[in-house]
Amino acid sequence: MGALGAATAQAAASPTITSPECTAQGGTVHNQPYSGTWCVLPDGSKVAVS
Repeated sequence: MGALGAATAQAAASPTITSPECTAQGGTVHNQPYSGTWCVLPDGSKVAVS
């Protein structure tokens, strides 16, 4: 498993992620009204930002 795969697997196992962790893994942070802040990772998975 590559570094990105390991990072993505770690993020998927955790219910939340921080904004810096999100961007470090190549993801983008999205603020959604009434829905909170989310990190969308390169593989398309979506993780709540804490």
